[in-house]
Amino acid sequence: MTRGTLRTAALRPPGDGLAGLLGRAADLALAPGAGFPDPAHEPDDALAAARAALEERIAGNPGAWGATTLLSAIELLAELDAAQEARELDAQRKRIADLRRVRTAVDALRDLPAAEAVDRAPVELAAACDFGRSMVSSVVGSMWLPGRLHISEDSADHADAFLDFVRGARIPLRHTLLETELVRRRMPALVEDPIDDGRTFKDIIRASRTAAYVVAPITARDRVIGFLHADRLERRRRVTDADLDRIAAFASAFGLLHEQQVLRERLGVQRRRFRGALAETEAALERLEQARLELDESLAPPGDAPVARDRGPKALPRIASVLTVREREVLALLADGRTNAGIAQELVIAEGTVKAHVKSILRKLRVPSRAAAVARYARQAQR
Repeated sequence: MTRGTLRTAALRPPGDGLAGLLGRAADLALAPGAGFPDPAHEPDDALAAARAALEERIAGNPGAWGATTLLSAIELLAELDAAQEARELDAQRKRIADLRRVRTAVDALRDLPAAEAVDRAPVELAAACDFGRSMVSSVVGSMWLPGRLHISEDSADHADAFLDFVRGARIPLRHTLLETELVRRRMPALVEDPIDDGRTFKDIIRASRTAAYVVAPITARDRVIGFLHADRLERRRRVTDADLDRIAAFASAFGLLHEQQVLRERLGVQRRRFRGALAETEAALERLEQARLELDESLAPPGDAPVARDRGPKALPRIASVLTVREREVLALLADGRTNAGIAQELVIAEGTVKAHVKSILRKLRVPSRAAAVARYARQAQR
């Protein structure tokens, strides 16, 4: 990194800003010609160096100073402490704001199907964290499979070559590869010099022409299922440690979301299968019940009068003897005033299944309408 110096002079009066504060510390604590790291590039390092130098100077030979100078040095030390605390507080506020943006970006994916959320993730990541390019990949066995690549308009240079490489790429996770290390350690990484870094996959580095990038593993169910990569093409806006924190937070939240989405979709499939099997079972029971009734009628003595001709109420079939358990449940809910949709929701069956049950109930009870069936149910319930 570039380092600069601040020239020293006779003890200067208090000045505005960090440069003035560091200049006063240099006057007191450093030899002529020495300096601290340039605050424009390394403000935290400059503050830490100034504080350490001044503290060492005060503790080492305070008698070399007059009382006024010593008091000024102690007051300056307090100002340096206050400046460090202010910068730390500002960094914490920025991190909280970053985490809020990440949470909002992941929340935007929450209601999407799992596959669509994966496809959309690089777009949300780039927008939330101000990346020029971002890519989501999957890990299948020992293969790294680059997937969806998002490139902003400002980073469109060389996009075609990068996109062509990503399509269909299959990269073996050799033990020397950085991404293999991420699978083992489950930690994000900041790569500041990808060309000279021996752990990077050089084909994708050359195709992307990246100067530096951050990468984080996506973890679900305690295993790495993919990666998120991101960078900025502009060299004056290279990725930093703060970007490493952002992509790590996004990858962690997205891994949890993806796990929930996949589980929700699997439960949906199982629920539909269960309902289908239940409907088939009910239909089979209905057929068996109908066959039993037909068998009973065929075995009735020839001299018996058909029930249909007997107008007396005692000749009507009793509900418990002719309806299945499910049909009796449906009839009870009909008597309670439920609609077909309400009955389907209560019994966790399809509305079409309810209609079939109602039709069967009317036929078995030999009544023309739902109201008549309910009335029949009410009369027998009173007995």
